[in-house]
Amino acid sequence: MPTYVYRCQACFEEKEETFAIGTARSLMACECGSMMRQVLGVGVAYGVSETTTTANRKDSELSLDLAAYKRMRDNGLQPKGIDGSRFVENEVGDQMDIDRARAFKLDPKRSREGVKDAIIEGYEMAAQIKAESDV
Repeated sequence: MPTYVYRCQACFEEKEETFAIGTARSLMACECGSMMRQVLGVGVAYGVSETTTTANRKDSELSLDLAAYKRMRDNGLQPKGIDGSRFVENEVGDQMDIDRARAFKLDPKRSREGVKDAIIEGYEMAAQIKAESDV
């Protein structure tokens, strides 16, 4: 009997189930309370090719990213997305680091407090421009 893979839409948990051909369900309940959908095309390969190797590498990278994403969520952080989470997991200290990552990259010499000050200064300038334009 074939094995089918299901992935949760909410927590991305994966589960394998075995069904007789033609009896597999397309949806099943997840432990988190959401629904799991059948993942199509998993495990189907006629031979190893460049495409298969690339797909397997991308799947393993996604697995690493997903694990890092889940750990960050468990720690109360909200990353921008799953892709690349494994690279930023050890670089961020809190949600501000995630939200303001672009500001840190633009001026890496600026301290964390300097970035905060620059953001506040930007808000103040925007408020002043708005106030002047309302007059």
